[in-house]
Amino acid sequence: MFNRRRSFTATGALLAALAVPLLSPTWAQASDARPSVVVLQAAQAAHAVRVQQLPHYTWRSFAKLRRAHGRPTAPPAPPAPPAPVPAPAPVSGNPLASRHLAVSAGSSAQQEADRVRSTNPARARGLDYIAAQSTATWWGDWNPMGTVRSSVAQDEAAAHGATPIYVVYDIMQRDGAGYSAGGAANLADYRAWIDQFVAGVGSHPAAVVLEPDAVNDLYSMTGAARADRITALRYALTTLKAHGIPAYLDAGGPSIHAPDIAAGLLTEAGVDLAQGFSVNVSNFQSTTDDVTWGKAVSARVRGKHFVVDTGRNGNGATPASQDAQYWCNPPGRALGHTPTASTGDASVDAFLWIKQPGESDGQCRGFASAGTFSADYAYGLYAAMAG
Repeated sequence: MFNRRRSFTATGALLAALAVPLLSPTWAQASDARPSVVVLQAAQAAHAVRVQQLPHYTWRSFAKLRRAHGRPTAPPAPPAPPAPVPAPAPVSGNPLASRHLAVSAGSSAQQEADRVRSTNPARARGLDYIAAQSTATWWGDWNPMGTVRSSVAQDEAAAHGATPIYVVYDIMQRDGAGYSAGGAANLADYRAWIDQFVAGVGSHPAAVVLEPDAVNDLYSMTGAARADRITALRYALTTLKAHGIPAYLDAGGPSIHAPDIAAGLLTEAGVDLAQGFSVNVSNFQSTTDDVTWGKAVSARVRGKHFVVDTGRNGNGATPASQDAQYWCNPPGRALGHTPTASTGDASVDAFLWIKQPGESDGQCRGFASAGTFSADYAYGLYAAMAG
């Protein structure tokens, strides 16, 4: 009769010697591999087993024996590799394409047109033309923390379902020592202000142009101030995205940085979190030049879309070689393409009037402070366009 106990004593000694290599992940993967000669020889010496040729052991046959004797039936599974973090998908679609852009009632241009309508009808017609266009509303430190939420909510209510274009302009150390200097006192205040602004938008439609000049200025910033600015921009973009508000991170334009530099700065600042970027804000570069430059930048940031400020670029910009302050209330400029999301270019989500025509760039050429409306300058832009 077959002695089961004696048979297992001899075989078990051999299998015990094989346990370590058999249970290793490497061995388990090679299910048809044979035990090594070295291991077999060691088993022979220890247990006096004459081995002419061992059976062809597989992981399955050995596991069956181990189950019979109360040992674990399988080795622990190797840890799963961490899931790769997917790169942001290229942007597709235009969130402004199906929306009606809001027109502000009671704008400065409209008020001036009403004032001169009976005495200067030609001037009133020009200002009416400007007032009839969708122009962006700017929000910043002149809208205090305690009131910005209610003010934005009131503006949304007045839009009656149309889509306002908002410019968020409250970044710390805004515009350096330039004409538009100001902004939040610190990073914590900026975050809190952004939260209040977004709460004011609520579930209403809106699109945001985020922080003109803030990305450009990163080029010359260093240390903690630079790090805080990047953190602030990324926080704003993340918050806007979480609430479904399309955001365009300002990129500057062809007169400021080459596409490679602009794309690198945009990437640092979080353009991957945005719908896209904005071009030519508060500037005068021609639409042709803006679109060419914008598409070169877009190609370097995974095809992000962009919007172009066409409010004052009808005649293009005065060459910098002729006027060092070509960007500050220059004479001879003209209104550009009227605001629309039908641009004829899949990369360009909209032509917008982001800087309101007639508002001052700053205290140069005898103009008042930045943002102050000049009816003369506004009408001059219209007259130059009309020819």
